[in-house]
Amino acid sequence: MTGDQHDATRFDLALHFETLGPASREHAARLAVIDFGGTAIDPQADRPRRGRWGPLEAELSILGVMGTGATMAEAATAWARNARRVHDAMAEDRAA
Repeated sequence: MTGDQHDATRFDLALHFETLGPASREHAARLAVIDFGGTAIDPQADRPRRGRWGPLEAELSILGVMGTGATMAEAATAWARNARRVHDAMAEDRAA
């Protein structure tokens, strides 16, 4: 995949995340990690086993963009916002 293809995929995924409710956005983010590769760290999912140790925020990394939040849904929202920023920056670079 080229840089432009990555950018288009990130932008489409960001638009998709923005149309979903919190539960659906969390599910879509987990599927995107599986489909495109990346990392999803959800401290709430593992809290009973590890107690209070470990990461405090959910982290999501897909296609070279990262987002964090109190929940996986918030991390997906932050990821979409950051993916749009990358898209806008790449568009400015192409225009220059």
